[in-house]
Amino acid sequence: SLMDKTLLYRNGQEYYNLHEIIRQYAEFKLAELPDELEQVKDQHGLYYVQCLAEWEKALQSSQQVETFNKMAQVIDNLSQGWQHMITNCRLRTGKSNLFCPDLLHSALFSLSLFYEERCRSWEAIALFEESVKYLKTVQDEFDKTEDSSRFISVLGHITAHLGWHLIFVLKVEEAREY
Repeated sequence: SLMDKTLLYRNGQEYYNLHEIIRQYAEFKLAELPDELEQVKDQHGLYYVQCLAEWEKALQSSQQVETFNKMAQVIDNLSQGWQHMITNCRLRTGKSNLFCPDLLHSALFSLSLFYEERCRSWEAIALFEESVKYLKTVQDEFDKTEDSSRFISVLGHITAHLGWHLIFVLKVEEAREY
């Protein structure tokens, strides 16, 4: 098995990691199949954003510390998943539609709280600035559609969390802009 050959190993109780060379090779081979690569990225992003959304309730309960510890084990995947979901927001077309406002709202709460509680606001700022910047570039696509108000709500919610993290790092003037 891969575990016997130390090509696959456990990262905590629930997660596995590939040896870095194997991961790079798999990424290289997958890049040769653009349609499959996009599908894998969509599935990856959706999975981790769903994890964030599911953890929202646990983060408001006595399970908060355990949940933060789980999140810490996969924070790179969580932020990559978030970024992929944001940068693939599209109107309903023939291509997959990753604009899921309710999911994004719940995920944002969990992600932002993790960064706040773990004193990682600089990472939140970078991620949320990119998110706001990108969403503003596609905002016109959503104007005058049935998703317009939901899109504006997501954009506003992310902007508010960005402002909150700017306050944490004492960038009050920038926070006021948002």
